Amino acid sequence: MSNQAKKEGMDKTDQYRETLKFVQMQVLAQELQKKLQTEAQNIPDADMQKYYDEHKADFEQYNLERLFVPRVKQNEPDLKDENDKDKNEKPTEDQIKAKQAADKAKSDANEQAMTKLADDLRARAAAGEDFTKLQKEAFEAAGMKIESPSVSLANVRRTGLSPSHAAVFDLKPGEVSQVISDNGNHYIYKLKSESEVPLDQAKNEIHGRLQSERMREMMDKLNSSFKVETNEAYFGPAAPGGMPPRPGPGGMGRPASPPPGTPPPSSQSQAPPSTQGSDKH
Repeated sequence: MSNQAKKEGMDKTDQYRETLKFVQMQVLAQELQKKLQTEAQNIPDADMQKYYDEHKADFEQYNLERLFVPRVKQNEPDLKDENDKDKNEKPTEDQIKAKQAADKAKSDANEQAMTKLADDLRARAAAGEDFTKLQKEAFEAAGMKIESPSVSLANVRRTGLSPSHAAVFDLKPGEVSQVISDNGNHYIYKLKSESEVPLDQAKNEIHGRLQSERMREMMDKLNSSFKVETNEAYFGPAAPGGMPPRPGPGGMGRPASPPPGTPPPSSQSQAPPSTQGSDKH
């Protein structure tokens, strides 16, 4: 097909020359990106050692135990309500309000009970009781029908917990945290031990971080070295929001007229945008 296109002189058209120029730009851009990636990958050991020394906190790891206390109890089905449903009687507005008030009072009482339980379990944990035993009690008190989770959290980094839990990393080995209430649930931590990830084990991670940083710096430097100017004669005036419209099949940024009988745009499936004439390169 390529040879046939040449026989028909299609390699002599303006459209071919413009497309070829665009493809060349794409290839060159890809080659430059590969070159920059290769340069970004070349990170001396001294730079990785320097990064490790300056970010020691990032490579601290902690062995923790954690209690999870649900915010509310799991209520048993109200048999009276189930019987009322069978009667198909529509409750009055006063009955609805009374039930809502009773449900809220019950829910508030359950929350207060679980909050008190969390405080009690925290005191017992600080006194040295086993976290696994306490976790099982917490789930039983909450009416949870699933197996209680493991309390062990091994080799946790500072980024491994949400910021609201970060205070646990300031504990000393053997200390128990205060109750941390996050998203309505309650958590209690005990710090078992702490250590540092050795540089040899952290090298791949550090290399990846530095490579990403250097690649971003090189791309920022490249992108700040030029100014984009939109050719309105080709794209048409800028659309609201400052984005120029893509050129349509009619050229010069204006869509071609649809053939007779074509449904309005709202009822047509959208075709993928054309890359010809794109301003991405």
